[in-house]
Amino acid sequence: TVKGGKIQLNLHDGRNILLEENMYKTGDVLKIEIPSQKIIDVYEFKEGNIAMIIGGSHFGKYGIIEKYEITRSPLPNTVYLRPYGSSDEEVFMTIKPYVFVIGKDKPEIQISGDVIPKIE
Repeated sequence: TVKGGKIQLNLHDGRNILLEENMYKTGDVLKIEIPSQKIIDVYEFKEGNIAMIIGGSHFGKYGIIEKYEITRSPLPNTVYLRPYGSSDEEVFMTIKPYVFVIGKDKPEIQISGDVIPKIE
């Protein structure tokens, strides 16, 4: 909390948002309106949501979060994803810091001005 009892959220791009009450968890992604910083939607880090991989050997891939495995060691937690829009059932894995949630049932956040191709 900060002065006045408010909650301060520190976002990945350096922005800060003040709230009256904490309703978000670490790892959730907030879709905000710019420049007002009004929160439009929240994409929780949970199984079934769609994520983009932002680092490592799977950089740039999109997938549906299948499983989140907490590692009780100094090693990072592991996330298992099924490739988005693929009929291939093969699951790939990466570490939690490389996973950026971009939607619930479908991708809803633009990354670098690109929109993920619609797969039907």
